[in-house]
Order: sequence, then C-alpha cells, then structure tokens
Amino acid sequence: MGHLMNPNERSSYSSFAAYLFHNSKDNVVAALLLFCFSAFYIFLNMPYVTYIDQNSAVLSKFSPFYGAPFTLNLFNFDPSFYYGYSNVTVIHPIANLLAGSLAKVAEQAGGNLFFLVLQSALNAFCVVLLYYYLRRRGEQLGQSGFALPLSFAAFFGVSSYSVFSALIPDSYAYAQFVIIISVVYLAYGEMTSKHNYWSMAVLAFLNFAITSTNIATYFGAMFVSLYKKTKSEMVRPIVRVMVYSAILVVLFSGLQLLLFDGKSWFNNVQQGLSNGGFSYVASFSLSHHWKSIYMLFISPVLSPEMVLLDPGIVAFTTNLSVPYPLYVTIIGFVLLGLAIAGFIRGIRTKQAWMLAVYIGFAIALHIVVGYGLATFNYDLYLYAGHYLFAIFLLAASFIMGLKSGKLRKIGLIIIMICTLVTLGNNVIKHTESLDYIRDSYVQLNANKETGASK
Repeated sequence: MGHLMNPNERSSYSSFAAYLFHNSKDNVVAALLLFCFSAFYIFLNMPYVTYIDQNSAVLSKFSPFYGAPFTLNLFNFDPSFYYGYSNVTVIHPIANLLAGSLAKVAEQAGGNLFFLVLQSALNAFCVVLLYYYLRRRGEQLGQSGFALPLSFAAFFGVSSYSVFSALIPDSYAYAQFVIIISVVYLAYGEMTSKHNYWSMAVLAFLNFAITSTNIATYFGAMFVSLYKKTKSEMVRPIVRVMVYSAILVVLFSGLQLLLFDGKSWFNNVQQGLSNGGFSYVASFSLSHHWKSIYMLFISPVLSPEMVLLDPGIVAFTTNLSVPYPLYVTIIGFVLLGLAIAGFIRGIRTKQAWMLAVYIGFAIALHIVVGYGLATFNYDLYLYAGHYLFAIFLLAASFIMGLKSGKLRKIGLIIIMICTLVTLGNNVIKHTESLDYIRDSYVQLNANKETGASK
C-alpha cells in the first residue's frame, strides 16, 4: 500500500521535471505509452491519409477548405493549420505563427502524413501526462500501484477524440496538449507550493495564443491552485502572472504586426467574433438539444455512427437520426457518474475544483450560453479537447480515493472492461466511417458527372 506522502516529501522535488520523472518505473511505462499510442493513432488513421492522397483530384472538387490538402470535413473540424500565416483571428489569436510554420514544414515533409505523425505523438504525450498526473496523486494517497493510473490513461488514449484529432490538422490537438500540461504543472505547484511565475505566465500565454477562451479556464484553475485564505498572498502571484503573460501577448502581437504588414488578431476582433463566435450561438432547448449531452461528453469517448449531413460542403457528422447503442450509453454515463462522484468526494480539495473548472466552463459556454448550438446538427464533438481529460481524471480520483482495496479492484475491472469495449467500438467505427466516406464520394461524383452531362 505504501504510505501517505508527508509535507516534506511533497516539497522535496527540485523542479517540475523531478516531480514528473523521479520514478524510473513510471518513465518506462510512460515511454511504452508514448510509443504504443503514437503507433496506434498512425496505424488507425493511415488509411484515411492514403485515401485522401490517392483521391485528391476527386476530393478537391468538393472540398470546402480553400484548397487545403486535407479535404475531409469531419465532425465540423477545420484543417486550419494549412491556412498558414494569414489566418489570424481573435478566436485563435497567435496560433498562426505555429500553424504557418508547420504548414511550411508539411509542404516538404509529407503533408497530411507529417501532421498525422506530429499530432499522434502530441496526443500520445497527453496520455502520458494523464498517467503521470494519476501516479503522483496515487503517491499522495500512499498507493504504489500502476494499474489504475495506467488503465485510466489507456481509456483516455483509446477515446474517439484522441483518434480523430490526431488525424485532422486543426488547432484542437495543440490546445488539448497545452491545457493538459498546464493542469499537470498547476497540480505540481499545488502539491509542492513551488510556483515559477514566468513558467505559469508562459502557459497562460500559450493557452490564449492557441484558443483565446482557454485563458479563462487556465486562470480559473490557477486561481484554485493559488487559493489561500490570506488574500494578499493569493492576489500578488496572480497579478504577477497576469502581467508577465500580458507582456508575452504584447511582444508576440507586435511580432505579428511586423511580419504580416500590420495585421494582428486585434485588428479584426468584431469580425472574428461575428464569424467565429456570435454566429454559432443559440438558446438551449432540452427537447431539441438533449443529444448535445451525448455529442459533448459521450461521442468523444465512443465514436458515433457517421452521416453525410450536408452534401454541399460534404459535412460528415454524428448521425442523430439513429439511437445510441445501449453499451455506449452505459459506458458514457458510468464515466460521467464516476466523474461526478469524484468531484463530490473531493469537493474540499483543490484538485477537484481545478478539474471542475474545465467541465463547468464547457457546460456554461455550450449549454448555458449556447455556443455551437446554432450549428448543433453539424456537431459539438470537436470541442471536447478542452475538457474531456478532466472527466477521466475526476473519475479516476473517485476510484483511487476508495479506502477499500476490494472496491478499488472492482473499479479497476470496470474501467478495463470499458477500455476494451471502447477500443473495439472505435476501431470498428473508424473503419466503417472511412467505408461510408468512400461510398459517399462515389455517389457525389456520379451525381456531379450525371448533372454535367445533362
């Protein structure tokens, strides 16, 4: 069982790297996770990349993506990392610096295959970070076992969202990675009471740079991490991080102005909000939008059945006209139930509130405010990278917090079964989706040729 970590042990780590990597057995497991899940995402998505490359002439005729080499419109993702340096918006303020650079590399290094390999590694790193997070929480609880952290990391790793976001060259894989490493770093600071304000400011900047709304959840989680009853002790570090991160935003915004002929994200705030913000907002209606719960929280775990919703822009989305299989509902609500139980059990802890910030913000943004509901039929699946990890971590915290070893073993068995069923579902659905996409394009092309001959 081990022993509960005392305060001296918690503060003994000399750095964030020491906090993560001090256990050599953990590092071996992490390396295996990184390799296995990188290979898993590449193997599962290679048929999609091959299909796109071999059918580029046909697919490009229907693609709505301004000539981008990635031509499949899946779950409303947009291959924005192909749009280059000129794609500057308030939604993704400084992401164009990264996107433009990667697009240039992709031109010389395999295009879609380059992004697949890069994003597969990035998503596999997310699996590794979840494993390290849970192992360090296990050490706090005096648990030396690897099984529960490994099972939950693998469960997250085989999720539908992890598979599809590795394929599509959009900002979500990068945003998810930055969010998760931010949470792990804040957890390190909360556990050890060691806070490097410049490091925290860099993370704040990266969260904002890739997706502007992510700055809200980052500062929310940081507020929880730094919370103290003495307000002066809490406010001072938060202000320092805000000032330092603002300096970075100003510097990189200035760099945008210099490099792109006076163009930066703040030049078109109103237009950006209208095009990418307000136009997606609608009021929530339970009778009309009840499946949004599935689309936000369950489909990103277990791949749904796909349908060609809009032939005009060849939009492949979740098929809302068919019922969800019973096993999907069971696994999805077991995971959500465990996450809710984990929050309730840990309601007096900073860890639970830090994670709840991400889920709470998603509910507030997409359900209360209604962001995305105006295009509800075109999917809400793509937003899951901003909060899905937190559901897994809260669920894990509940089972790991059980005092009974027998109950923890039962929980472990349940999670292993859920992982295997999810893996089987997602592998089968991924293959079936590509078959459906092939058939749809054959029909679209035939219809176009028939129309042209008349």
